Amino acid sequence: MIYPQDFENKIDFTQIRNLLCAHCNCDMGKEKVQQLAFLTDYNAILLLLSQVREMITILQDASLNYPQVGLYDIRESLSRIRIEGLFMDEEELLRLRKVLDATEQYHKFFTTLDSKRFPHLCQLPQQL
Repeated sequence: MIYPQDFENKIDFTQIRNLLCAHCNCDMGKEKVQQLAFLTDYNAILLLLSQVREMITILQDASLNYPQVGLYDIRESLSRIRIEGLFMDEEELLRLRKVLDATEQYHKFFTTLDSKRFPHLCQLPQQL
């Protein structure tokens, strides 16, 4: 190991997480950011940096028509309906529909990207 166990504390990695959380639009994104850990795997770091570069390009190029749809956190509703006899109410069903529609839009977007221009992001739908 190259760095001490408390390296994240020494470089104030929590501050980095907090700065990222401030840009998250939903609680699920904030949770994902809180799970981020300092990386030492060179190849993993290169892959993530490439994905970030490609995503920045997409967000800056309006002609690519990146879907601007929000996602709802429907985990609680989904876990509750696992119990026999419980159902979603109308509001929860509407959120589920919006999440499914958004998922479809994002999937279509990423599967139709130019794989030569965005090779790292084009791999994401295959991983789902």
